Amino acid sequence: MNRWIESFVGQLHSLVNYIRWSVIFVAQSEVSEDTLDGEDAICPSQV
Repeated sequence: MNRWIESFVGQLHSLVNYIRWSVIFVAQSEVSEDTLDGEDAICPSQV
């Protein structure tokens, strides 16, 4: 049972790390687009 819990916690930790880096990457992309495109970054035509 402990091994199952440790495996689950390990996978959850990896998932949290993945989400964290994804959020950071998206935030940096939005910031760079905002500085380059100005108002276009607020209402992007391409998603």
